[in-house]
Amino acid sequence: MARPVWEKTNESTWEKNSEIKAVQLERKTAATQRWMGGTKAMRSKKVVKRKGDRNQRHTTLRKQTGQV
Repeated sequence: MARPVWEKTNESTWEKNSEIKAVQLERKTAATQRWMGGTKAMRSKKVVKRKGDRNQRHTTLRKQTGQV
């Protein structure tokens, strides 16, 4: 199997990993912002609301099945 590009250059593992991490973080933030429609003001509204709904729905289901 062909060796990856970063093995041919002699930079340290830490440098390589930090670069990869930085790229992953960028992608993650971009994806999150797309999902949230961009702004932080939107996020607090949307996510909190969503989380509350989900938890409430879950406990309601548990009550119905008699697990509480």
